[in-house]
Amino acid sequence: MGKFQDLTGQRFGRWMVLEKTDLRNADKRIMWKCKCDCGNEGIRPGKDLKDGHSKSCGCYRDYLVNHKNPNTRHNLRYHPLYKKFMDMKGRCYNPNNKRYNLYGEKGIHICKEWLEDVKIFIEWGIKTGWGKDLTIDRIDSNGNYCPENCQWLSKSEHSVKTNKTRSGKEYARPKS
Repeated sequence: MGKFQDLTGQRFGRWMVLEKTDLRNADKRIMWKCKCDCGNEGIRPGKDLKDGHSKSCGCYRDYLVNHKNPNTRHNLRYHPLYKKFMDMKGRCYNPNNKRYNLYGEKGIHICKEWLEDVKIFIEWGIKTGWGKDLTIDRIDSNGNYCPENCQWLSKSEHSVKTNKTRSGKEYARPKS
C-alpha cells in the first residue's frame, strides 16, 4: 500500500473531509467521514474522493435534475412530451432523419411559438389531453405542426388515418 495521506480538512467536490474513521472498505482502503455542502454527512473511501468518483452525497445529481441546466433553458428534457417534440423537430428539420422526406422535405414545419419555446408545446399537449399512449397527429396532413392543426390519437387511430389518407379516402375521427 502507498503512503498514508491525511485528507482531513480537504475539499473534494461538495465534500469536506472531517476526519479519518477506523473503517475500511472491501479493498481495505481507509474510509473518511465527510460533510456535504448540503449538510448531509457520509463516509467515503479516500480513493473515491481523490479520483472524483464521489463528489457529493447525491444532492448534486438531484440539483442538476431539478434546476435549470445551463445548456437547457427550459429544464424540461426529462418530460415525456419533450421526446415527442424532439422527434417532431427531427422529422421537420434534420435531413439525416429517416422520415425527413415525409415531413421537412415536403415543407412541413413546426409553428414559431412551439419551435422557440418547447414549454408552450408541452403545456398545449397537457391541456389538450395528451397521454403516454397517444401520438401527435396533424389534422391536415399537408399542414404544419401547430395548435390549430394538431390533435392526439391512439396509435391504432393514427394508423387507420394514415392508411386512409394514403389511399385517398377521407378520415373522420371516431366519436368518443
